[in-house]
Amino acid sequence: MNNKSIEFMNNNGELICGRILYAYEVKDNNICVVYTLDEKLEDGTTKTYAIIYDERNNKIKSIDDKNNYKIIEKLLSNFTKTKQE
Repeated sequence: MNNKSIEFMNNNGELICGRILYAYEVKDNNICVVYTLDEKLEDGTTKTYAIIYDERNNKIKSIDDKNNYKIIEKLLSNFTKTKQE
């Protein structure tokens, strides 16, 4: 992972290359990464995804913490507002 993109293998064994919108550290030195594949939704907004990256074990984890979801929603809201201005 570098500061602009992320590459990982999805559950189907396909290599996914995404553009990082932002990342921040969460508990146990894991990193929450919010990224896009630059796909558009029907309303024209960019589709986004979020994962937890366990750097120590080099593994991708799903987000199961409601607090992380709240933080991500707030950051995405701010990101969208900034892009529209």
